[in-house]
Amino acid sequence: FFEACLKEFHKPRLICNWMLTEVLKNLNELNIAISESKVTPEALVELIRMVDKKEISGTIAKGILEEMFATGGRVREIIARKGISFITSERELEKIAREAIEKNPQSVADYLSGKEKALHFLIGQVMKMTRGQADPEMVKNLLLKELSSGE
Repeated sequence: FFEACLKEFHKPRLICNWMLTEVLKNLNELNIAISESKVTPEALVELIRMVDKKEISGTIAKGILEEMFATGGRVREIIARKGISFITSERELEKIAREAIEKNPQSVADYLSGKEKALHFLIGQVMKMTRGQADPEMVKNLLLKELSSGE
């Protein structure tokens, strides 16, 4: 299975991480061997590739993978059916970042006083508000921009 994935996508570490965490978790929950799985190497690679290209978040991908194991559904079909998309509009994310900043003045004060963990909390709030449909790195950069502009 791993070798078949590697033929499709040449990122062994990424494939290995997914296989050792999410794939094994799903196999264990269903109490099946990989050979009994409804997920093909090609389908797993398609999912991992979408995460790698930042088309979907890792969190969303994990949910899709669970459904793939349960139903044998294809990645893009599940995404279309669930209406999943990644928010890539900087303008839209800026608005959400500002809202998270306004709703969490204590975290803003903590961050501005040097507490780095407060930034992670704010990133988490934005991710929660977007239901995991934003790129965390983009969110971090937008929050830093907003926080440094004195808002």
